[in-house]
Amino acid sequence: MTTAPHQKSGAVQALRALAIIAVILFHLKKSFAPNGFLGVDIFFVISGYLMTMILTKSGISIDSTLTFLQRRIKRIVPLYLLTIASVLIASRLFLLAKDLRILRIDALWSLGLVSNMQPLFHEFDYFEELTEYKLLTHTWSLAAELQYYLIVPLLMLLLLSIGFAKRILIALVIISASLGLQISLPPNIAFGFLPCRVWQFFFGLIVFELSQKPKQESINRENGKEYKILVEVESEDEEKAQSESIKRAPCSLFPSSLLCGFSYFSAILTCYFSTGPTPILDLWILQYIGDISYILYLVHWPVIILLKYVSFEEVITPQNISLALLITVTISVIIHHTLEQKFIVGSFFYALAWIAALIAISSIFILLPIQEIKETSNFQSFPSNHSKDCVKLSKTLDFPKLENFKVTLGGYEKAGQDTGNGSFNVLLLGNSFMRFGFPHFYKALNKRYKKLYFHAITTCMPFENSGVVDRKEEWSKRCNGSRIEDLKLLETAKPKMIFISIGYSGGFVKQKIEANDSWVKEAVNSFNIFGKYADFIVIDTPFYAISSGIADDLQKRMKKKIPPMPKEKSQFLFKKYLDKYKYAFKRIEMIRKKCTKCHFVEVQSEFCDEAFCQSFDYDCGRTLYTTDGIHMTDFAKNLLYHRLKAEIDIIYTITDQKKKR
Repeated sequence: MTTAPHQKSGAVQALRALAIIAVILFHLKKSFAPNGFLGVDIFFVISGYLMTMILTKSGISIDSTLTFLQRRIKRIVPLYLLTIASVLIASRLFLLAKDLRILRIDALWSLGLVSNMQPLFHEFDYFEELTEYKLLTHTWSLAAELQYYLIVPLLMLLLLSIGFAKRILIALVIISASLGLQISLPPNIAFGFLPCRVWQFFFGLIVFELSQKPKQESINRENGKEYKILVEVESEDEEKAQSESIKRAPCSLFPSSLLCGFSYFSAILTCYFSTGPTPILDLWILQYIGDISYILYLVHWPVIILLKYVSFEEVITPQNISLALLITVTISVIIHHTLEQKFIVGSFFYALAWIAALIAISSIFILLPIQEIKETSNFQSFPSNHSKDCVKLSKTLDFPKLENFKVTLGGYEKAGQDTGNGSFNVLLLGNSFMRFGFPHFYKALNKRYKKLYFHAITTCMPFENSGVVDRKEEWSKRCNGSRIEDLKLLETAKPKMIFISIGYSGGFVKQKIEANDSWVKEAVNSFNIFGKYADFIVIDTPFYAISSGIADDLQKRMKKKIPPMPKEKSQFLFKKYLDKYKYAFKRIEMIRKKCTKCHFVEVQSEFCDEAFCQSFDYDCGRTLYTTDGIHMTDFAKNLLYHRLKAEIDIIYTITDQKKKR
C-alpha cells in the first residue's frame, strides 16, 4: 500500500519560512531586519498551537505521552547534538584558547538542554551576545522549546479535564502570570527563561481552542496534511491528527497587548490561514524554506560567527554575507535530504544511537586539553610554579643601578642603560608595568647583552602613536612625545631583542574591532619599525585590574596580619577577565598573525585555573595586587618570574642556534 505524498499547511510552512528568514537577516546584520529576533516568537506560537492540536486529537495517556516525547526527541535532538559536536570539532581549528574555554562552558549548558537558563548563573545578555564570537548562543530557543515539550502533556491533561470556558480562563491566567514574570525579571534572564516564554506557547493554545466551537466542532478534513513546528512532526497518528485542518477561528475576540502584539499577529495568521488555499503563502519557495527551516536555524549562526571570527570582523562584510548564506543553504539542503529524512522515517532506537554517539564525541572534545600556545606565544608553554617558597617569593628586588639613569615627571618616567657581557643590544620599553617590573627583566636577562636600553613612562603604550587617546590631552601629548623618544632610542640601540611590558587600557581594550582596525594597523606599523633591527619583539598580554577597594582591603589585612577576606570575595571569574579584554585579545591575535617577530607572553593564567582567578595567595598569605588594583605586587611578579625567565632563555637558545648555522 502506497501513501500519498505529505502536504503541509501552506500558512504554517510560510510562517515558518518568514520567521527563519527574519531571524537569519537579523543575525547577519541587525539593520536588515531590526526586529527579526521576533521570528522565534512565531515558532513558539505555532508550536503551542500545533502541540495543543496533536495532544487534543491523540488524548493524554502514558503510552501517547511516551510516543509524543519519543517523536519529539528523535526529530529534534540528534540534529541539535550534531550541531554542537560539529561546532566543538571546528572550534579546535579556528578558536583561540580563551574562546575555547568559553565554548566549553557553553557546550555543557547546551548539551544539558538548559542553555536558556545560563543567564541565571552567568551575567550576559542575548543582544550583547550577538556581538560576541559565541557559537552556541542560538541554542537557547531550542532548549526552551524542548522544555515546553516535557511539560505540555501534563498541562494538557489538566486542561482537557475541564470545560472549554475554564480552559480559556486558566490559559489567560497563565499568560498574564508569564507576562508579569517577564516584565518583572531582568531582561537578560527573562529573555530565554521558559516561564517567561510560556505566554507565547499559550497564545497558540488559545488560538486552537478558539478555533473549536464548544460542543459542536466543525472540522474540514484534508487527507494526508502535515503541520510543522520549529521542527517537523511525523508519524501516522500525528499525520491523521494534523490532516484535520481547523476552520478560521474568531481570533479577533482575543485581546492584544504591546508586549505580545507580534506573536499575537502570528497566531492570527496561523489559525486564519490554516484552512483553504492560500496562493501567496503556498508558493513553493516558501514551502521549501519552511521544510528546511529547522536545519537553517541550527546551521546559520555558527557559520556566521566563524566567518566573523576568521576574518576578525565585528560586523560581517557583504562578501561574507553572501558566503554565509551559500554555506548555510548548502549544508541545510544536504542534511535535509539525507540525515533529516532518516530521522523522520527511522526508529527511535536509531535516533538514540546517534544521540549516544554525538554526546560521546562532544564530551571528548570538551575534555580535550586546551593548548595555551596557540593563543599568545610562538614558543613552547611552561608549567606553573607549583612549589612555593613563601619567604623567597615575598622578597623585593632592588632597582638596579643604571648608567645615565633619569627619573622625570615626578617618578612616572624612568630611563637608563646598562653594560653587559653579551654580543648584541637589548631594549626594554613599556608603561608603569615595565617601570615597576624592570628589576625582574634585569635579573632574567642576567647581563646577556652588550648594552641594555630602558625607557618606561606611565600610561603610554610604546606601539601606539597617540598613546591612550581617551585619556586627558596632556597625557596624550606626553605619550606621543614618549614614542618619539622610543624611536630615537631604537635607532641608537639597534637592538636584536625588544621586551615590552604594559598595562592595557584605552581604545585598544574598549573599542570594538573595525574592518580596518586603526589600533591594529598602528601597532603593526610600529612593530614593523621595531623589526628593522629586532629579531624578537616580546610583549605581555593583559593583566586584570580589580577594584581598588578590594585591593586596598587585601593589603591592609596582610600588613595587619589579620585574616584575609573569604576567597569567594577576593577571586573573580576567569570568564570575566576574558570578557573584559575580548577586544584586546582579538587585536593581539590580529597583530600576531601580521608580525612574525612578535611573541606574546601569557600573564594572567599564572594566577587562574579554568574557572577562577585569584587576587590573593592564601598559601603564603600575600596579596597579588598593589593598592590601586592595577599592578602586581613583588610577590606576584616573583611568582611570574619563572615564566619570564623561561621565555627569555628560549629566545637566547634560538639566537645561539642561528649563530651556529
